Amino acid sequence: MKVLDDHWIDLALVDINMPVMDGGEMIERLRQNPATADLPVIIVSTEGSETRKEVLLQKGVGFVHKPFTPESLREAI
Repeated sequence: MKVLDDHWIDLALVDINMPVMDGGEMIERLRQNPATADLPVIIVSTEGSETRKEVLLQKGVGFVHKPFTPESLREAI
């Protein structure tokens, strides 16, 4: 989050399972901050739970399942 506060980016590629916070929490924090509320986010994950995936998609993010091809990432972008 500190990096996002210090640097402007066009797109965030976020995993669901991360060491400090999970991807869902990160998305919530991004959406609460006016400076990053509209930042496009794509989840890149091995997540298999359709329920968890649907909850994330309802937060306005894209999803690419690992392993992915350059074409599938391009399509999500």
